[in-house]
Amino acid sequence: FFFFKQKTAYEMLRSLVGSEMCIRDRQSILWGLGLFAQRCTQEAFGSQFNEICKILAQQVSLPDAFSEERAECTECAIGALGKLAFYQNHSDSVSNEILERFLKNMPLKQEPEESQDINKMFLKELIANHPVFTQENNRHEAQRIVNDIKTIMENNPENEILDDEGKRLLLSVV
Repeated sequence: FFFFKQKTAYEMLRSLVGSEMCIRDRQSILWGLGLFAQRCTQEAFGSQFNEICKILAQQVSLPDAFSEERAECTECAIGALGKLAFYQNHSDSVSNEILERFLKNMPLKQEPEESQDINKMFLKELIANHPVFTQENNRHEAQRIVNDIKTIMENNPENEILDDEGKRLLLSVV
């Protein structure tokens, strides 16, 4: 967390916007923002919440966000949005927008390790009846995601979107 104490989200945003940053560096920063959201208390994270939301939303909204070159980077941003939604939920319109953007882009399927981690996180939160799933539209989206994961697993077993633990979680949901 030393990195985040030294750099504000604004400084990271400026770095991400810069064209000189390589995809790998961008992907690492976006992944780190998700880790930061997952591991920090809401109190410690609070002052950075809105700025980090902007950073992640910007990545997901790029015209070429899902191009072959940027897809893995975008999936890191989507994963970080999920971590914000589940672990830093502020019960406001920004939090609802983050959750909607996360659910809309699920399941992840480009980069096996990130896909497995985030798809598994989603299934765990669904099984645990996370409060975000009390809203009817979110329950419908969750069911769509579960069906999509199941379809991908049946039709493209070589696409490693779930590890063994994730597969067990999926079986307990369906």
